[in-house]
Amino acid sequence: MNTHKIEQQKAKQEELKSRCMSLIKAGKRVEAIRLYRHETGADLREAMRELGLKHW
Repeated sequence: MNTHKIEQQKAKQEELKSRCMSLIKAGKRVEAIRLYRHETGADLREAMRELGLKHW
């Protein structure tokens, strides 16, 4: 992979996390997890870990 593609992927990942964190701050934890899982293919545990959510 070239450097430009790697930078694009990092920017996309950061933008996704930013969107998810905005949802979490708005009290929409479930929506944030769903969005993260949909965009990344992560399982529930991984999504919660990546978003800094420990438990309900």
